[in-house]
Amino acid sequence: LLSAALARRLNLPHCADLLVRQTRTRPLEGCTKDERFATLEAAICRNHRHADRWVGGSVLVVDDVMTSGATLTAATKALQNAGNCDVYISVLARVDKRL
Repeated sequence: LLSAALARRLNLPHCADLLVRQTRTRPLEGCTKDERFATLEAAICRNHRHADRWVGGSVLVVDDVMTSGATLTAATKALQNAGNCDVYISVLARVDKRL
């Protein structure tokens, strides 16, 4: 996992399943930006098994590729709704739709 390697390198705690999809969603490939945001709007939440971890603290969300930002936006909202004020994002690559 990319997040595990980054956590080790930065000497940070790691929790690969802090967030989960609470509903199955259709594949996002081929969807427009608006369709991606609508599909993921309420699909991601904090894992109830980790309800007490890092509440009120900062969280770093790691993703391999950012296309529209819909997944990262949904993850950020889920964490903030659960009490995490500071959510940071790190991505390995960004899709450039201009190409």
